[in-house]
Amino acid sequence: MFVLLLHRVGLSTVVQQIRQVGWFFLLVLLVSGGRYLSRTLAWRRAFPGRTDLPSFREMFQVRLAGDALNYLSFLGPLLGEPAKATLLRERLPLAVGLGGTLLEAGSFAVASGLVILVGLTLTLLGVALSEELTRAGWLVAALLGLTLFSIWGAIRRQVHLASFILRLLCRFSPRCD
Repeated sequence: MFVLLLHRVGLSTVVQQIRQVGWFFLLVLLVSGGRYLSRTLAWRRAFPGRTDLPSFREMFQVRLAGDALNYLSFLGPLLGEPAKATLLRERLPLAVGLGGTLLEAGSFAVASGLVILVGLTLTLLGVALSEELTRAGWLVAALLGLTLFSIWGAIRRQVHLASFILRLLCRFSPRCD
């Protein structure tokens, strides 16, 4: 994709735009790279007690490959997250790899939801918006809050929905181990 971008836009245009952004471009690269590194570390923590984990470098490469599928396919996480577990299959059973992958992705989604909820609430309290936009914002905040509260309740009650779905899928797959 990057090569196609360079071909279509032109290297000189890309270099000129990077110069306009200046050192902030490096900051964006560092933050983005830090996000991938920290999510890989979190993903490794989703497999407590496992001594057969791939190296950090291998898991980082798998994360990049899976996230590329997330971004480049219309199926997004429905394709990218299982692909990560499949790429780890040589070292981890598919069910274990998928469980850890879903645990990390779910934790990231909940944390992102909390950040969005706080940011949206602060924006609605501190920025003058039209009445319609304010109402819509509070509706979105309420729905997001309700969703996060439901997830918290499911965790507290130890509802293992993902495990149930995985066990159900494994019944129909001869390669599920």
